[in-house]
Amino acid sequence: SEDLCGQRLYLKIVSARHLTYRSSNSKLCNPYCKGRLGELRFQTTKCMATTDPDWSGDTFELEVSSRKDHLHLQVLDWDMLQMDRIVGHVKVAIHQVLRDTVEINKKSGFHSKTTSSSSALAGKNTSSSSVKI
Repeated sequence: SEDLCGQRLYLKIVSARHLTYRSSNSKLCNPYCKGRLGELRFQTTKCMATTDPDWSGDTFELEVSSRKDHLHLQVLDWDMLQMDRIVGHVKVAIHQVLRDTVEINKKSGFHSKTTSSSSALAGKNTSSSSVKI
C-alpha cells in the first residue's frame, strides 16, 4: 500500500445548514467548526446568530503524519457565559480520504503530491443538518 506520510491535505470548510439551536430563548446559534488531524488543531471563524453559517471557505493545510490518523471535525455553538455545546461531529479515517482522492486523480490523469477531498457531512444529533467541507 502507498505510504501517506508527509502528504498534504487541503481542507476547506464551506458551510453548514439547519443547525439546532441552544435553547427556546434563542432560535439561533453562534457556530464554528474545529478539527484535529493527529496533533494538528484548527478552527474556523465564529458565525454569530445563525443556523446556516457560511465560513467563506476557511482553508487549512494539514500534513499527514500517519496513515492511522483520523480527521476529527466538530461544529460547536459558541456561548460567552456557558460551555460551548457540540452541535455535531464526524470522524473520518485519513487513509480513506487520501486513497479515494489518489484514485480520482489517477482516473483523471492528474498527478500531484498534494491531495484534496470534498464531501458533505451530517452531524450527530442534527437529523436534518449538514456541514459542507
